[in-house]
Amino acid sequence: MRPVLIYGAYGRTGRLIVEQAARLPGWRLILAGRDPGRLAELARPLGLETRAFTLDRPEAVRDGLREVGVVVNAAGPYAATAERLAKSAIRVGAHYADLCGEEAAWRQVKALDRLAAESRVALVCGAAVTPGLSALLLASLVARQVLPRFLGEVRIVLSRPDGLGSGSLRTLWESSLDRVLVVRQGVERTVPVGRHEHLIDFGATRPGPRIAMAAGLVDTLAVADTLAAAAIRADGICSFVEAGSGSRWLADAAAWAAPLRTLPTSRPMAALAASLLDATPVEPLVVALQVEDPWRAPLVDQRFTVPEPYSASAAIAVAAARLLAQAQPESVYGWKGIGTLLRGQSELATSMDSLEPISR
Repeated sequence: MRPVLIYGAYGRTGRLIVEQAARLPGWRLILAGRDPGRLAELARPLGLETRAFTLDRPEAVRDGLREVGVVVNAAGPYAATAERLAKSAIRVGAHYADLCGEEAAWRQVKALDRLAAESRVALVCGAAVTPGLSALLLASLVARQVLPRFLGEVRIVLSRPDGLGSGSLRTLWESSLDRVLVVRQGVERTVPVGRHEHLIDFGATRPGPRIAMAAGLVDTLAVADTLAAAAIRADGICSFVEAGSGSRWLADAAAWAAPLRTLPTSRPMAALAASLLDATPVEPLVVALQVEDPWRAPLVDQRFTVPEPYSASAAIAVAAARLLAQAQPESVYGWKGIGTLLRGQSELATSMDSLEPISR
């Protein structure tokens, strides 16, 4: 088995990926990132190899990926890392997986589908709680053949995210948009932020009806990929996030602030603000999957609570890396939706220590 390289190994999720992957027998792990000192500090107790390199020089990146079989990218924001690492992985013949939750970066990697297929390489985005868990839960329904070929609305609804780490906060800043992606009749469209809402009951852990707002999550794209691979068509697909007391004001503020992302100082400012919050405790996450038939009758209405979202993300990323390292090559060449890749691993959704079904 060729080595698995984890880029961004010393980040909040990267460390958890390393911790979980290091327990697996027969794996040769290589820890990578920009800071050699932080890499050495993490790798020394585990006896692991390190490679320090930045992504601004393609030659250095290719050298950093030499002899690697799978690249796991845990370094956000992915607008700055995903396409560069994916292209270099293709050039050296290594499979690529990331934890991307950014629409633009997702599309950049997916656009490399043909090049990857011709190079006999697989590309996977979203190997994390969001969007991976949404796609995984839906893929488990597809595998059990409980969904008809035609569906009505498919909704992914997340409880309010509290205690995000610095990487996730930078990702949210990079992804701030004045419009939200939805899929209608198989066509991708956008709606204004804060103008599309849904009433949701998250169950015993968060009782009572709560308002959720349509959000620019790539869960929408991940679910669309999963359904398309199974030849299932939905009237609509949309992702929602529970709205807090100030969410409507924040939605308007996000739309107003979207042009600020183009300023040269925006990324350093976001990184500085996010780094100050990196140690914030993470609250449990509740994920709801709702599927209706074409006549709006409910088919599926599931709730899962994720006590440790970052640990769950690491578990999904490690599962994706394991499948890419061991899968029959012909089955994984080119772009692979995370749900499609994990479809045969539907037990992951119920076996992860950090995932619990909710009875309502």
